[in-house]
Amino acid sequence: MILDSHGFGPAQNTGGIVTPEFSLLNSRRSADAFEAATQAQSSAKEQSVGKRAAILAQVDTLMQRKRTIGYMIENVFDGDPEALAGWKSASHVEKPPKKKPTP
Repeated sequence: MILDSHGFGPAQNTGGIVTPEFSLLNSRRSADAFEAATQAQSSAKEQSVGKRAAILAQVDTLMQRKRTIGYMIENVFDGDPEALAGWKSASHVEKPPKKKPTP
């Protein structure tokens, strides 16, 4: 039977006739499954947003440290242009292109 293949056995189905109790039970199960899926999706989004915020905070901290060390490197290697050029090359961080404002 079609209903058997969806997890509703003959105990809820009386000879191929769907009773109101069976229909109500089916609706409740569907609603419960939908609610559980919605909650799982919402929880996953919250975790993703939280992880992204943590990563962005860490990136901000590291960029501030890089700027501070950059000033120190410039003072320490003031007379060595080769070392300064190497530092500037190695410490360069690519940034995404800025979007042009729409007219």
